[in-house]
Amino acid sequence: MPATGAPRWYTSLTQIIADNSSSSVYQLATTDAAHKPHVRTLAHRTFLTPQGHPSLPLLLTTTDQRSAKAAHLARNPSIELNWWIGGSADQFRIAGTAHVIPFSPAPGAAAGSGVDPDLDCPGIAALDAAGYDWRSKADELFAVLSPGIRASFAGDVDPGTRLPGGYAHMDAWPLRLPADISEAKDEGGEERCPGGAGALCAAGD
Repeated sequence: MPATGAPRWYTSLTQIIADNSSSSVYQLATTDAAHKPHVRTLAHRTFLTPQGHPSLPLLLTTTDQRSAKAAHLARNPSIELNWWIGGSADQFRIAGTAHVIPFSPAPGAAAGSGVDPDLDCPGIAALDAAGYDWRSKADELFAVLSPGIRASFAGDVDPGTRLPGGYAHMDAWPLRLPADISEAKDEGGEERCPGGAGALCAAGD
């Protein structure tokens, strides 16, 4: 019989981080095409739970969809994350799947997350079925990032790749972007949209 209530790990984790709000980062491990593991630290943004489906909570963070982890997840969405809460000395290791949901969907893309419904992520599927407004959530998440972090999405080099010409190549990059993407302009008045921004949902098993 399928679970109908919130998973025990979710109940415990949300109670603990409510008392330790500074513990807002975790390590996410993915694998590349050669099955080599890669791990990095991500900032937790929020939890999402589809209405009527308390057994399907999602962890939501942000990433650059041009990053290596996005390519890893496109090949193999299986992940494990490790969340250490120092204030209570608790460690959570959560295995599941993760999927990148673009902040800026491709022109003509259908409404919803854009995640293949055939992939094993019932939490995202339930939100899509309910007509969840991913666009508004993306705007909300982008707005709470610092101006410098927002600007990092506007660089013209994929994260983790060598800079042509070294660090001087970054001199043309913006140092700050406003919270409203539509207000992001370069010196010539052209929109400078952070096309690399994306939200990453992780569903725990």
